[in-house]
Amino acid sequence: MTAPYSFTRREDGPGNTISASHVNELQQAVEEIGGIVFSWGRVADGGYLMEAYGHAYAGGTSFSADTLYFLPVLIGPGSFTIDLIQTRVSSAGTGGSTARIGIYTHNATTYAPDDLVDDIGTIAIDSTGVKTVAYGETIAAATPDYVLWLACVLSASASLVATGTTSPSIHPLGAAGTSDGEPYHGYSQSHTYGALPASAGTLTAITRPISLILKKGS
Repeated sequence: MTAPYSFTRREDGPGNTISASHVNELQQAVEEIGGIVFSWGRVADGGYLMEAYGHAYAGGTSFSADTLYFLPVLIGPGSFTIDLIQTRVSSAGTGGSTARIGIYTHNATTYAPDDLVDDIGTIAIDSTGVKTVAYGETIAAATPDYVLWLACVLSASASLVATGTTSPSIHPLGAAGTSDGEPYHGYSQSHTYGALPASAGTLTAITRPISLILKKGS
């Protein structure tokens, strides 16, 4: 795929559907060379629903253990089943290390994660490559924003694909202090590895949270 990237959208009922060929292009942009990836809240069955805003860095970013990272995902109106959630490890953690994945509701007043929807399970991060955790549940997001938050905490430091961009023109959560600062794309909080907390705690805006992708059920 070569830049600039161009994706066509089409209307389909109350939401927007990205065709299978465009899903493949988006997935390629994320996993191979990085690219702007926007979610319209609807994808074809079997397709991938990506972060609401941002740029997925193919090279990966170092993430610390015992920190809970949050990433917003635009779900759109209605509900649908999620088959799995995936990320990619570019530099493995220590032997036996894992990441725990969950979903949180969205607070429309603070535009931040709120309450735990589901503590889904763990994935191994002690080897490199694409990692998935099966889900198989139906999800929905509340008005007016139709956003849910994916969450991830690591048992050991590792490098994973991150969501972020140095472009000041994309500000999902505001800019990092100055007009040319790197935009914020998520939140983090301190959390000792283990079961996910019932509610988000003291949050810090961050520029590059862990990139997590949902696969829509058929």
